Amino acid sequence: MIDQPWFDLEAPIIPGLSAAGFSLGMNLRELDHVLAAAKIEEICPGFNCFKEVKSCSEILYVKNTYLSSLYYRNGTVRLDFNSCGELYWIFLFAGYCGSFGLIKIGSSMHEVQEQMPIFYDDSDEMFYPDREVKPDVPDGIAFIALEEPDEHSQQWQVLGFSIHDYEHERFSIARNDILQQYLNRPAAHELYQGR
Repeated sequence: MIDQPWFDLEAPIIPGLSAAGFSLGMNLRELDHVLAAAKIEEICPGFNCFKEVKSCSEILYVKNTYLSSLYYRNGTVRLDFNSCGELYWIFLFAGYCGSFGLIKIGSSMHEVQEQMPIFYDDSDEMFYPDREVKPDVPDGIAFIALEEPDEHSQQWQVLGFSIHDYEHERFSIARNDILQQYLNRPAAHELYQGR
């Protein structure tokens, strides 16, 4: 595995702004040097994104007409770009060493709860800071964890982070029209499985 200088696996996690050496809102055109080093795949019928991500230990660029994603080190870092090429979502999983304050991958979700109130969003399958309970909690971050603690290990850990700016989540067509193509991509919890 070759270290890629563009991906900083120790960069701090800044909600709504940046992680892994990338800033939300940056354009895909600014990353030509990264794309030049990437394996490029296009989503088409029968394409198995989960399998491709797990088998690519370097950089994988998956694109279609509306959305595109860059994956690094088997999905340790995932960068999602909207139809305008703007980075609007960063996912971080096992192998990422940076932190949000003292919270990092592998930290207890109880530590997160000590820092801020959170709620689970069933549709996104992530925990978000609860701004209704405490309006000054950070925006632009979510914690990926099992909805309920594992009964066998008694551990409830942060499995990943979502850093996002939904203002940049714009599509050239209605979101429902692209949902079918998007469903071929691995969900956040699927990327974690098997790590």
